[in-house]
Amino acid sequence: MTVNLSRTNVASVLSRTNQALFMYWERLATIERPPRKTALDPAEVRKILSNLVIYERKDITIFQIRLMGTKVAQRIGVDLTGKNLLEFFHYAGKAEAQKDLNRIVDEPCGQFLVVKDRFTSGREAWVEILRLPLTDDLGQTRFIIGCTEEKNTTSFAAHQRDKPELIAEHIKGFFFDLEGKILPDTIWTNPDHAVPDDAGGGW
Repeated sequence: MTVNLSRTNVASVLSRTNQALFMYWERLATIERPPRKTALDPAEVRKILSNLVIYERKDITIFQIRLMGTKVAQRIGVDLTGKNLLEFFHYAGKAEAQKDLNRIVDEPCGQFLVVKDRFTSGREAWVEILRLPLTDDLGQTRFIIGCTEEKNTTSFAAHQRDKPELIAEHIKGFFFDLEGKILPDTIWTNPDHAVPDDAGGGW
């Protein structure tokens, strides 16, 4: 089934886990400003805490990981709390990741992605990612909260890796504004990949 994303809303195409974060974030956000980071109540998202990651932008090349959920750490093979996320991207995807993260903070806006990733075990899998902007207490947007859900294993690489390297090959995605409206000119799919039906609601 083909879905016209420009006429639908974000929540309808998210996995259940990512949908839970989006709907909570949406209740706290306004048209003018994302929620404050300190307004987040862990009790409200306790069922998905293990899937969450929070980044803080230090400058355009440094997104420090402030929190990494246990499921995320287990999947990639190490807890990267305190590290710069961009240090772990494969060189081929680093520039695109940096551009995406800065756009989320600068506009501000949200992002939905399905990527193919490879972990320290050598396993490769589809991962659905939701990224949402947050402000500090002064109203400056400099944090991103992300929620990730692995969809299914696609293959295994030949060897295990000593450290994680986020391949993060983009399969499909879009950006959306603070009202949760998908930005039509940002909708894209990678023509080299067929996306499994259970990723991102099947669109």
